[in-house]
Amino acid sequence: MTGVKLVNHMEERSNLNRALRNRNVQMGGVIIMILIAVAIFAPLLAPYDPAKIALGKRLSAPSVAFLFGTDEFGRDILVGWSLELD
Repeated sequence: MTGVKLVNHMEERSNLNRALRNRNVQMGGVIIMILIAVAIFAPLLAPYDPAKIALGKRLSAPSVAFLFGTDEFGRDILVGWSLELD
């Protein structure tokens, strides 16, 4: 069996530990966890219907109710922007 290297479990485990200590791997893991959390809690972050028009709330400034404000039709800009990403 020339050219074949047998790797024992201890060597694989040390490679995993080395990767988990790497700063880039840690930051990548944090970013992935944040994206998963945003995807899970998306209905809470943007609870408004993207097709609903509320002319009484048109061109509102950013507030607690509308984090990015509203457009000329009174639609939440955050909801519309998130739909464009889909």
